[in-house]
Amino acid sequence: MDLRELGERASIERLREVLGATDDLGLGEDDCAVVPLGDGKVLLASTDVLIGPTHLFPGTPPEQFGAFAIEIAVSDVAAMGGLPLGVLTAMAMPPETDIEWLRAVSAGMARAAGRHGTTVLGGDTKSSPAQTVAVTALGVMDEESCLYRRGGRPRDVLVLTGPLGGPALGYTMPKDPEGAYTPEALSLLYDVKARTDAGQALAASGHATACIDLSDGFAPALHQMLEASGCGALVEWGSMPLAPGLSDLASSQGLDIRDLALHWGGEYELLAAVDPAGVDGVLATLRGLGGDARAVGELASGREILLMRDGSPTPLGPKGFDHFRGE
Repeated sequence: MDLRELGERASIERLREVLGATDDLGLGEDDCAVVPLGDGKVLLASTDVLIGPTHLFPGTPPEQFGAFAIEIAVSDVAAMGGLPLGVLTAMAMPPETDIEWLRAVSAGMARAAGRHGTTVLGGDTKSSPAQTVAVTALGVMDEESCLYRRGGRPRDVLVLTGPLGGPALGYTMPKDPEGAYTPEALSLLYDVKARTDAGQALAASGHATACIDLSDGFAPALHQMLEASGCGALVEWGSMPLAPGLSDLASSQGLDIRDLALHWGGEYELLAAVDPAGVDGVLATLRGLGGDARAVGELASGREILLMRDGSPTPLGPKGFDHFRGE
């Protein structure tokens, strides 16, 4: 069975069988490894890789691409509630690549790392047929405050830090006459910001019981968090914050707005389970940090995940982007 048949999530499970158990406090459920440092502190570590043909769309400025690479890696640290400590990067590209491309990618990385109060600590460069950028993000925090995907409980409130569907909107916008993405579309696709401020606020609140970031889509992220927590959920479609213009796009192109918002991904917002006794204060804090934080549902006993729309519940599946299947 090849990777396309197996799919990304099942392939990861096969890798876990080979690698075996580790001392990671995340138990392999989270995108960050959580390593005890002693004195009540933990090290957070996560790696992401971007491959030119898949992730570098025509017309993308290299500085914008470099910043994006940092933000999506740091987003895993944000989902745990951690403070970024530094990033490492490995870049591979064809030998004929212009040095200015490499300089611009690096400048974008430095700018994004600085936004999170940290730096690019070092890395490696190699020759490759395709432009490839890998980033390892490091973070640190108090062990007792660390947020995991597990921990959600029935009646906890689902809190989303910002709107859905922006990347889907950018991807489907008309291209320029040469087939390149417009600056507006590229901004929707690449100008994401790791929600480190929101993650730290959730961890500090003492009311967040579980958390995950949205990379491959709201629905698969929700399924992963609830699988780790052993819960189901009821999600309120009418409470979802949506990117401006998403409804018009769906109407004009005959697309299902729920598919664009729930299954597309790329927003890198945070989805958290929050104790109902503290949800009002948590929402007020998150809104004070910017964005459009909303309560979008509730965890439930059992394992069923339902989407409530127009008074009718329908099953919400885990469909999202799968890298090995390319869909």
